[in-house]
Amino acid sequence: MNTRIKSSLNNIKADEALVRKTEEYLRNTLAKEQNSKITHFQKRRVSDMKKILIAACAAVLLIGGGGKAYLTPLSYVSLDINPSVELGVNVFGQVVTAEGYNADGKTVLNGIKVTGTNVTKAVSTVVDSAVDKGFIADDGSSVISLTAETDNDSTATKLNADAEAGAKEALAENGKSADVIKDNVALARREQARVMGITPGKLNLIQKLQAVDPTATIEQYKDAKIKDIMKSIQSKTNKSTTVGNQNPAAGAGNQNSTAGAGNQ
Repeated sequence: MNTRIKSSLNNIKADEALVRKTEEYLRNTLAKEQNSKITHFQKRRVSDMKKILIAACAAVLLIGGGGKAYLTPLSYVSLDINPSVELGVNVFGQVVTAEGYNADGKTVLNGIKVTGTNVTKAVSTVVDSAVDKGFIADDGSSVISLTAETDNDSTATKLNADAEAGAKEALAENGKSADVIKDNVALARREQARVMGITPGKLNLIQKLQAVDPTATIEQYKDAKIKDIMKSIQSKTNKSTTVGNQNPAAGAGNQNSTAGAGNQ
């Protein structure tokens, strides 16, 4: 740049002092412009870097928050045959946890992966494993209890429908039959059940049995098959109905218990 300036000035016949002053002026002016461009570029780079950093931080926070939401169960589905399994479901309807509540439940979960799938697929996989490991009787006498654990009615309806679809799908694919019963309980019942070491679904059935048979205890039935708990409920309900038919006054008081068992 300085060479071009000198070359241009050399073609002009003027006073030497004026030439030097003009050359110095042009050189200083160009230097200022160049410094101004560099400063502007540096400021722009800093501004751009700040924007990039802010966007990156926002992305990290978004991904971090989304990751936490994805991994956190908001509702649950318990599946009981005698194996007892509980599936944790996140806000997106994906299964993110799977826990065996008893030895049979752990056996059923061993060797299968249900997390990262939807409820239908997860339940189908669990029931398929239960069939493979001999927990579904060939004579169709097994009972599969599916219980949605949530405080939201619409969520409970969807969980039950999806879980039932998965159970029936697995049974059909394996050429098996079993009774599939559904219910739902509040999340508070889940904490009660965990203290007792059983799923909320099994606790719910035992408490329904206790409603028609006050002598029944949780300890007595916590390891029982669901089909045996259901037989006891039906047996006690039938006895209550028979007594009620013989004694109309007594029968009036037994209607609620019979209806409760019938909802299963």
